[in-house]
Amino acid sequence: MSVKTSETVSAEAGTDPVISIEGLSLSTPRSVVYAGVSAEIAEGGLLVFRGAEGSGKTALLLSAAGRMRPDSGTVTVGGADARRQGRTVRRLVGLSHVHGVTDLEDNLTVAEHIAERLITRQPWYRPWISKSAVAEEVDRLRATVVSAMSLLRESGIEGFRPADVLEADFVLGVEEATYVSELTPLQRFFLELALTSIDRTPFMAIDDIDLLRDPRDRTLAWLGVLLYRQDGVFRDGAQTFVVTCADDAQLRELCERVPQLAGGIDIVDLARPPV
Repeated sequence: MSVKTSETVSAEAGTDPVISIEGLSLSTPRSVVYAGVSAEIAEGGLLVFRGAEGSGKTALLLSAAGRMRPDSGTVTVGGADARRQGRTVRRLVGLSHVHGVTDLEDNLTVAEHIAERLITRQPWYRPWISKSAVAEEVDRLRATVVSAMSLLRESGIEGFRPADVLEADFVLGVEEATYVSELTPLQRFFLELALTSIDRTPFMAIDDIDLLRDPRDRTLAWLGVLLYRQDGVFRDGAQTFVVTCADDAQLRELCERVPQLAGGIDIVDLARPPV
């Protein structure tokens, strides 16, 4: 069995599950990717798949998001069966921070990435976007980062310096040519989060927060996820998140220090499948 334990950090959010996974398994001709995974989360909740490298957490995330078909078991997202209604599920679930899938283009500016994503939401006969629309999305991204830093200061979590505010809040003007290649890993994470949120999907799937090597970056990344989920900055109504990680220590510390953000979090442990 791939799932060892399931634990609830805090049980608030909605009541009925909007994501339900039952007995999900996937294998290749050579090995088991994941096996026997069951989990559920209510609207506005945060479902965390925690597992070491090789535990199949990325494949599981993609299966839950309707991007990878499992061998057996069921995945229901927003009432749609991911195996039978994959296209519907893909419209409901936005992907972020998935290596090789959602990678950013280093030779484009931040504003160009935002403009490109906004244009894809418009009719084909409107292949342009106004600078004010781009600026609005930048302001929303900035507001989330500033809120995260303010909460960190109030919570008393150690290890953050005033200079971190300036580094995390990469102030972007529409006229500025800030290229993605110039961004730090944390800044790239927040940009990917913002780009996915532009699609206004009710669900978001985020892979491998541990790719952020600095523990301070992981703390801010988790806090950004919790703020997006609670505040509904990018979407009317509750947004439900599925996130993978190997170590959730920073998430747990945040839940202890900032309890108002800790509701509706469920953590599912994944074991490395047998070879």
